[in-house]
Amino acid sequence: MSCHIATSAAATQYTSELVQNAAETEALPGLRADGSQSIKSMSIRSRENLAWQIELLDETGNVLSSHTFATTDATVKTISEVPYYFYTYTPSEEWCIPHTKDYQTDIAVRNLSTESKTAGSDGELVLYIKYCA
Repeated sequence: MSCHIATSAAATQYTSELVQNAAETEALPGLRADGSQSIKSMSIRSRENLAWQIELLDETGNVLSSHTFATTDATVKTISEVPYYFYTYTPSEEWCIPHTKDYQTDIAVRNLSTESKTAGSDGELVLYIKYCA
């Protein structure tokens, strides 16, 4: 079994302002919906301490699996004098990515906080998905 980490691009993915319950959906390079992979863990690195939900979507945008992070789940680390909030989840059982299409699968990040996520670099969010095939 070979494992890899799919990472969103801070400058181009998950950059929108997100009001409460709004989500942004992206396809992460390497993460496929062809039934050959499973998710082992997921992490968020964010400039803002907000409540998040990560959602694995099918080809029509329906949620197949999800995990919610509370603001209290965050660990704060300072990188180059900038505080970042880290949230990590390792499911007790891996999330199998079903065969829903023959290319990249979509992952949504939803803001569950009453405060909005800031757009652009001030609201930087990077998603890390460890997957194995």
